[in-house]
Amino acid sequence: MTLGLYSSPSRSSPPRNRWTPVPDPVRGSLKDVGTDTSKLRVNNLVFEVFDRPVHPEWFGSRIHQRIQQTAWTCDLHLFAGGHAVIWGARRVRVSEILGVFEPPLPETGRLYSSRLDEERVTQIALGEGISYQSCFEAEQVERTVFTHLYDEILADSRRTGLLYQASTKNRLSPPALAFLRHEATDHSLSVHATHFIPGDLAIVRVQTLFEIE
Repeated sequence: MTLGLYSSPSRSSPPRNRWTPVPDPVRGSLKDVGTDTSKLRVNNLVFEVFDRPVHPEWFGSRIHQRIQQTAWTCDLHLFAGGHAVIWGARRVRVSEILGVFEPPLPETGRLYSSRLDEERVTQIALGEGISYQSCFEAEQVERTVFTHLYDEILADSRRTGLLYQASTKNRLSPPALAFLRHEATDHSLSVHATHFIPGDLAIVRVQTLFEIE
């Protein structure tokens, strides 16, 4: 199975810029400003994958869901400005984390790290017949489109998935929003993450697939 967000996943797909940075990015961890994400920018986000479980204390989980199947277990987390997917099967453990971190997360077990200013597709063989694939993009849209899609996600979240809205000090802008939904079988898990970044009028989309042969 391959992911549907892009065609022909590979380790080094050509980048394609989809958004324009907005000045005055926040510097440092979102922990420094509590859960307020009014100054969150796409160019502060980091996408990382580790071959170990990363403890929630590193990212301050606000919403948590555990998914269990016969062959695997997964913990989904949402927090201000990001998400974490911590998955385990057989003797393999892997963590996918998107967020703003200062100081950075410990490098131990890090398999992949990237900013979100370019589209990326990643495939990693984790051993024991287990594979990981992910793809992400950050797209800047018009304000009317941003508001429409934002409201659509709010409506969808009433039926399925995990939703987290951070606080904001800007009354003229909606708070940053994170939404996760998943599709599970006995031997696979697909996770779809959508993050709305009001300061950039940007939408970050991440699609992840774990498979067991």
